Amino acid sequence: MLRAIARLAVALLPLFVAACGIESNDDLSTKLKPLTPLQSGTYTNVDGKDKPMILTRQGNFYDVEMKDETKVNHLRLHIYQIPEFDGYIAQFSALELSPGDTSKKHIYLFARITQGRLVLYDENIEHAVLPPQVARLFQKIGESAKKDVSAGNTAEDDKAIATAARTDKLKDGESVMYVLRVLAVSRYPLKEMLTLKRIK
Repeated sequence: MLRAIARLAVALLPLFVAACGIESNDDLSTKLKPLTPLQSGTYTNVDGKDKPMILTRQGNFYDVEMKDETKVNHLRLHIYQIPEFDGYIAQFSALELSPGDTSKKHIYLFARITQGRLVLYDENIEHAVLPPQVARLFQKIGESAKKDVSAGNTAEDDKAIATAARTDKLKDGESVMYVLRVLAVSRYPLKEMLTLKRIK
């Protein structure tokens, strides 16, 4: 997952790794008040499989620094709360995207903070049977990012594409806040994907 986020930050891949959050160009930092519940410091995955990353508080967000073999990558982390969920929403944002890159600028994950550890959850958007009003907001494989203004998306259509053709990319112009709230209210099952602990 950390490698996936690093790839988003520097736009090394045209697509974000499958089943890791909700990709969107909708920026919640313009709509919600960001929180800073984590201490600045060096964090690593509890299983030790990823390289450490450095979180530095910068006002109401965190700068995330990740190093690979050849360069230092930076991205931005905002953390929010919504009434419908008992944890947090984590927003990882690319600072810039290369020309021609089709990645969305932001990735949203449900999260919880327990004893100073950041736990991130996988929504598994591509493979789940989502509520119909939410499923139709995501791009299908090969589909344009623009809103689909045509009629005819039925609940059966949504179920049919649940495990075949839906991506985790939210169509441009659609509200990521709405999607997150619907998933939270419906008690959509979340799978723990990654736990980060502070080591210094």
